[in-house]
Amino acid sequence: MRDADAVLARLSARFGRPVAFAEVFIDYVEGSLLFPERSRWRDAANYPALRPVDDAAAGYPCAFLADGGLCGIYDDRPQMCRDYRCDHLQKVIEAL
Repeated sequence: MRDADAVLARLSARFGRPVAFAEVFIDYVEGSLLFPERSRWRDAANYPALRPVDDAAAGYPCAFLADGGLCGIYDDRPQMCRDYRCDHLQKVIEAL
């Protein structure tokens, strides 16, 4: 099972309803059109990607960002989020 399919299954169980791919993810075509100036979004290897909130002022945050800047689906998050190291975490790891 692809990670995206597993995430959709976990979220469907969490929310008690079917969760569609388009609610959670964007594909290469949509992402490359949303952010044509960003090279990361033009690389097909980075898809599917989590759907960002369409809010330029907020920096296009994740749709599952909860109050306090925490992940609202932490236990059910996709592998891409589990593997991601933000700049802050990377600096902490390098300082060890």
